[in-house]
Amino acid sequence: MPVGPGTPGIGGGTMTEAHPGNAGPASRRSAAVRAALPASGLAAAATIASATALTSVIAGLSWLVPIAVAVLLVAGTGSAARLLGLPAVVVGPCQLIVLLLGVTAMFAEHGIAVAVPGPAALDELHTLLLTAGEEIRTGTPPIGASGPIVLLTTLAVGVVAVLVDTLAVPAKAPAAAGLALLCIYAIPASLSNQMLPWWSFVLGATAFAALITVHGSHRRWQTFHRHRSAREAVAAAAPVPVTLMSLAVVLGLVSGVTVTSIGTVGQLPSGSDEQGGVSSGMGITPFTSLRGMLNHDEEREMFRVRGLEDDRQLMRAFTLDTYRPDEGWSLADRDSLPAGLPATEPLPVPGGASRSPDTEITIQPVGWEDVWLPVYGEPSSIDGIDDRWHYDTMSGTVFSEHRERPPTYSITTSLRDARPAELRAAEPDPGAPASVYTEVDDVDPRVAELAEEVTAGEESTFDQAAALWRYFTEDGRFTYDTSTAPPSEEAANDALADFVLFGRTGFCEQFASSMAVMLRAIDIPARVAVGFTSGEKQGEHRSITSRDAHAWVEVYFGEQHGWMPFDPTPLDDGRSTTPLYLEGQRDSSGREDDAAAQGPQERDGNTDDQAAAPPEDSTTAGNRVDAGSLPTGAPPTWSQWLAGVSLALATALGCAAVLAARSTSRLRRRPDGVRPGARYLSLAAPWLPVGAAACGVLGLAMLSWQLSGWLAWLVAVLAGGAVAPWLLREIGRRRRLHTLLSRRADAADAAWQELIAECADRRIPIGIADTVRDAALRMGEGGRLGADGQQQLHAVVTCLERSWYGPAGETSGDLAAAYERLRASLASAAPVDMAGRLFPRSVVGF
Repeated sequence: MPVGPGTPGIGGGTMTEAHPGNAGPASRRSAAVRAALPASGLAAAATIASATALTSVIAGLSWLVPIAVAVLLVAGTGSAARLLGLPAVVVGPCQLIVLLLGVTAMFAEHGIAVAVPGPAALDELHTLLLTAGEEIRTGTPPIGASGPIVLLTTLAVGVVAVLVDTLAVPAKAPAAAGLALLCIYAIPASLSNQMLPWWSFVLGATAFAALITVHGSHRRWQTFHRHRSAREAVAAAAPVPVTLMSLAVVLGLVSGVTVTSIGTVGQLPSGSDEQGGVSSGMGITPFTSLRGMLNHDEEREMFRVRGLEDDRQLMRAFTLDTYRPDEGWSLADRDSLPAGLPATEPLPVPGGASRSPDTEITIQPVGWEDVWLPVYGEPSSIDGIDDRWHYDTMSGTVFSEHRERPPTYSITTSLRDARPAELRAAEPDPGAPASVYTEVDDVDPRVAELAEEVTAGEESTFDQAAALWRYFTEDGRFTYDTSTAPPSEEAANDALADFVLFGRTGFCEQFASSMAVMLRAIDIPARVAVGFTSGEKQGEHRSITSRDAHAWVEVYFGEQHGWMPFDPTPLDDGRSTTPLYLEGQRDSSGREDDAAAQGPQERDGNTDDQAAAPPEDSTTAGNRVDAGSLPTGAPPTWSQWLAGVSLALATALGCAAVLAARSTSRLRRRPDGVRPGARYLSLAAPWLPVGAAACGVLGLAMLSWQLSGWLAWLVAVLAGGAVAPWLLREIGRRRRLHTLLSRRADAADAAWQELIAECADRRIPIGIADTVRDAALRMGEGGRLGADGQQQLHAVVTCLERSWYGPAGETSGDLAAAYERLRASLASAAPVDMAGRLFPRSVVGF
């Protein structure tokens, strides 16, 4: 018999009326979404406002446009998903998917139908992110708003927008969203040499305070709306939050000015900068790539050099001693920089008594900021620097422990060119140089054979090196270009062999890397030097710009002569430097270097920019960008595929879990029992969420690995810990529901235990000592059950008592249907918020 208002209920009590006020589920959902729109909009506004703090580390403002687009996509997707009635746990992944589609459309050129990220687009985005990491590592804030930097920033802020929207709307915890927004402020505060802009702090604080205000007003309105009109409720609720918001902004600004500072002085990890907060310097990356493209950042002056006159010399910043197969040349793995000698004292030089007259050169850094101090030749002394600079005799470099902008300095150095006869007679001393300069591993046998073939018949180290130099610079065998040729099928897995044997097109990094490897393959000590060509003469000084960055080879000729440069890059723009000892080493035909003449005709003055950090005033010329050199330590390609497969499986299993839950729910409503096959579906249902969660965590970890190995571990631990409570709850729920669907003898107990867990999730207090009927009264009151809910609760309790006290194994066939209708009534009258779903109180206990 239906139970109406005032009908005697369980335990002698009275069943309560249906909870007032409620239209159908669709109307309630639409009203809830409309009520959440202000919070969603303010969450997006707070995220964009907080992102303006990055103006202290990224030049310009154009990069804010794609960030704003990404944040609005996230907010719009969240509102649309909630309007469609998607489960709260699905909304976040939907926002991340749309964010990826938007990023693909804005930054990738090979997206399927523009926005769908296929393998080519994912590889392109991966390359851009790695390039962004290198630009961050080598640049100095504010760095240019290059495409890779804008991509990385857009992705990071987009993910923060998803987190803020989740906390502010479904979780109804906007205060916690402030922690995510603080992460955005923490990045420029730790990296910038300057104060964060005050207006950025005001915008972010105001938007966040408004978000808190709207949330507080909405909660107070919910409390008052049963007794007052909506306008009266908002008017009564608003003054307190608005007052608190205003006081918070004012107090924050006052304390920021009088008590502490917004921002830090100096940058990580070097601490304070005694150069007065220089924020416009550039450096170059200690790495050469075997594939890729040159960055085309705007040209910027780096040095002004006096004392060279018309002498065209290469300026060395540092040298690279380690070849990494299929990647390029880099510094050897060390825990720290070598100890070195004080650079302020007289420096040891090769040559001894035969050393030519010294030249004094004055170098004025204009846009240079790095740990390296560029020098010419073999300096004997350096003036104008302090004791923070050191000289490493093995590598021939001057360095400091921390990145800084050096003052104007003068070097005394020898610029003489040895005669070919002298170099032919020179032989490396036993045990010199260090073995690191002769080691080379995993060289393609075809490349080693080619080195032997090119140098066949040459007896001295000099003649062998000159033969290899001619091989790269003469006869048009190789072409200089700002990008390497596409990988060939014959050597797709070995970039060096591909360049030397098939592609034969590239820029200075490929030429220097290849010649150095071939020299070591025939046991000649060699290394790759990175620095600058001689630049252009302007009045009394030579101006060296970022476009003059260059890489070449240095060959060791014993203690008497030391390291001598060989530049194998066939340049044709007047920047190439050929030392006197190579001038007479052309082929017998006397033909001058015509290799470069075969190259591209349009170069726009571009040169071998050694992965220079972007200049301060560079901006993105559109959202699509070219890929730069790849850094070392890139994760294996299979990790990208594993990430894609794992996330696809997670999506598929998640959808299967949702469908299985809905199908089994419908089956439990059938009073005539279920087919045996349906029980297998119910049996598999508890493990579908497990598979989805495991694949999702693995996929996120593999994606994070593309940026950093430790980040992958951190994401795996955090994501696993975050989903563990929800996962345990789902497993327990579905196992009990399977028992109920199977109509076993303990089905009533399983249904009751699940109801107890549902009440715990909704903070409905049920004590351990409560009887079944006392617990049922608490469920009815705390869950605000209507007439139908009360009736179904009565049916469940009756079935439970009958299973306890009736004939053994007696279970009503209507138990499953009654339970399903009771759970639907409970979910409608007392829904669980997002926080309660992710961290069920029946599992975590609070």
